[in-house]
Amino acid sequence: MAMIESRTFVEWFDTLQEVDLPSCSYVASLGVVGGIGATSLGLHTLHLLMQSEGLYTRLLGTLIPMGLSMMLLMTMVRIHRRKEADIAARIGIWCVIGAVVIVAVGVVSITYQRVNGVVMTDVPFVLTSHATVGALLGALIGSYDGERRRRERDLHAEHERTRQLSSRLTILNRVFRHDIRNAVNVILGYASHIKEGRIDRRQAMARIDEKARELQEMSDCARRFEWLLDEEAATTRPIDIGPPLRTKASTLAGEGVTVETTIPESVEVRSTPLIEEAIDELLTNAVEHNDAPRPHLAITVRSPECDGGERDAVTIEVRDNGPGIPEHELDVLERGHETELRHSSGLGLWFVHWTVDASNGRLTFDQNSPRGSVVEVHLPSTTASATDRLHDESRHDAVSDVAPSTANDRDEPTVTDR
Repeated sequence: MAMIESRTFVEWFDTLQEVDLPSCSYVASLGVVGGIGATSLGLHTLHLLMQSEGLYTRLLGTLIPMGLSMMLLMTMVRIHRRKEADIAARIGIWCVIGAVVIVAVGVVSITYQRVNGVVMTDVPFVLTSHATVGALLGALIGSYDGERRRRERDLHAEHERTRQLSSRLTILNRVFRHDIRNAVNVILGYASHIKEGRIDRRQAMARIDEKARELQEMSDCARRFEWLLDEEAATTRPIDIGPPLRTKASTLAGEGVTVETTIPESVEVRSTPLIEEAIDELLTNAVEHNDAPRPHLAITVRSPECDGGERDAVTIEVRDNGPGIPEHELDVLERGHETELRHSSGLGLWFVHWTVDASNGRLTFDQNSPRGSVVEVHLPSTTASATDRLHDESRHDAVSDVAPSTANDRDEPTVTDR
């Protein structure tokens, strides 16, 4: 029996560690509500045993307050099952306020009666009843207050999500409308030239094929953005980013890019499943933007355990020797939306930016020395707290898409694993 009770207590205590918000307020609220309820129940039980009055007096004077004490204990159980520290804190605070206020009213009432010559017996038990009633009323008010605040947060989050979706749809509409119209116009133009015999057929077919492939890429891009809008697909989960990073590095090396890597054998982050595609897009853009005779990439992954690693976050650093990131691109993506005068030139790193954001991470940019860019992706590690919002303390930046890579025309690949 003792083993069963011990195991039950351990399991109950373990559930305290699962609370997302700070557990001190959660435990304190359990202690306040349960403490008042248990103390009140104990005192009223003692009072019941000590009373010598009739049944009616016992019922009104003891059993009803005991029932209220039981309701407080049930409130504690309800708080424990919900495991919402913010609501629990409100209930605990209002319980204390309610108990103090009603007890103060009781003290004033008893004092007034004594001044007028009325002597009340069993004052401690009377004040205990006042505290029980006040705590129960406070629990009801705290529950309502906590629910109201939670609904306000939910409404604010939904409003923010709606604003974010509106901004993203504006960007997607602008890019797709422009790029699709441009590609279709090119295809129709070359088709007309072929029909009229005004252009070399092979050259025209090559251009048509190129634009058709661009349309296919836009279709794939639209599919990925559709996944980003899917709440289930955007759910974060543990993902090992080591293998996909090494695979992409090998692929780029096979295309003639010099790649240096410092990647642990296994490094898990908590992110959306799309993070692998986002990192692939980031590395691809680093090569496509590169105008150096021999593009060079340095990929470094720092976990929280590594020297220089960020607490509760995994950092993926990509250094290149390209021309750098245009200032207007950073300006647009720092805002998170486009204006009539400022546009980002493509969708590739909008996708990276939004995927990192959906993973509760952040994206930062800097200049490489002597030339190029440094892009860092900071993602929550699997050991990070669920409430750590890395992007809340950062600026959101991204880079745009450009012309297709010409890596196939470069020298033999070089890969260095440091």
